[in-house]
Amino acid sequence: MFLLSLPHFMRAGLIAFLAHFADQTGKKRTGLWGQFLCFAGVILLILGGSFEQNRMVLTAAGLTLFGIGSAMFGSSWLALLSPLIGESERGHFLGKLRFSWQLSGILFGLIGASLFVESSSLAKFQWVFAFLALCLLVRMCFYATIPEVENTYGVENRFWPACRLILRIPGYRSFCIYAFAVLFLTSSWPYLFSLVHIEVFGFGGNTVWLLGVVMLFGSLVGSLIAGTWIDRLGPRPIFTLVHVGFAMVAILFFVRGQNSWITLLGASMSCFLFTLVRSAANVAFHVVVLNFVPQQNKSLATSICKAVMHLGEGGSSFLAASVIRFVKHDPLSNSAYGSVLATYAVLVLLAVMVPILGTRLPWLGRKSAKLLLSSR
Repeated sequence: MFLLSLPHFMRAGLIAFLAHFADQTGKKRTGLWGQFLCFAGVILLILGGSFEQNRMVLTAAGLTLFGIGSAMFGSSWLALLSPLIGESERGHFLGKLRFSWQLSGILFGLIGASLFVESSSLAKFQWVFAFLALCLLVRMCFYATIPEVENTYGVENRFWPACRLILRIPGYRSFCIYAFAVLFLTSSWPYLFSLVHIEVFGFGGNTVWLLGVVMLFGSLVGSLIAGTWIDRLGPRPIFTLVHVGFAMVAILFFVRGQNSWITLLGASMSCFLFTLVRSAANVAFHVVVLNFVPQQNKSLATSICKAVMHLGEGGSSFLAASVIRFVKHDPLSNSAYGSVLATYAVLVLLAVMVPILGTRLPWLGRKSAKLLLSSR
């Protein structure tokens, strides 16, 4: 779990600086260069499988380019789309966008897994990466057709002064802290689920794979329904339901009985509900982030919040791994994993007081976008 936190920390350290670069040179241009670096990274990974003497160098270079390219693309795409998405349909659009991404990932994973049923030769991996490189080229072609409606770049050219201007937006800092807290308390749950399923519940490999499929379907359903809900109801009720949903996930997770089917049913329901709630929270977070973008430094405004979110995700895995090393057992699950999960669940339920009582937080209102824009 320590290693799982590293990619989040790396993205958190890069994304804000790359976003500032995008504001100065062009959001669309930065996104295209990022996708090109991803393509180049995948090509190096393919070549690494063919040249054994330089395999480590090519693999390291490929992963580095892919990581930098992903950060460049992630730093600018939301700001590029911000003027193209109407305020009343942001949730619906982002929900459908997240659904399409996840569905593509599921199909790609199923196709890739079917190729390795009988054997997992290096040549098969190279063919899978070659198909991925082709998909990246297709994505670049579609991305190039997106118009950059607002091509006026930031007035403030220096990084830190631009950050200070963004942090003065009413409600921006409080939302970043709230998003960090939610992700810090919930992002490590899927890894804890897997560990408990295997080491505590004693599930076999096929059962764990089935639960993974259940989580994928929960994520798809959450992406579809969350967008429409947030457009109709606003952020406050969605975030309230998110906290209650996470608490229900923890309760269902500890449902057990003498019949193994009861345990499996509780695990399945908790996995489905968790990814549904997490997808809803993700869509809601991005809608609120779009409400904060100023006229200048749009990429930086979205990416500072994204960096804080990445810190929350990485910190969640890092803390969970650290606690598990010292906690030996607990009465709920006879494992350290149950202690960590129960503690996170209690804290995230207590955090429901933020959307319920935070009447003065501008980003919680149904017309939060208009209020934020009028205050600048």
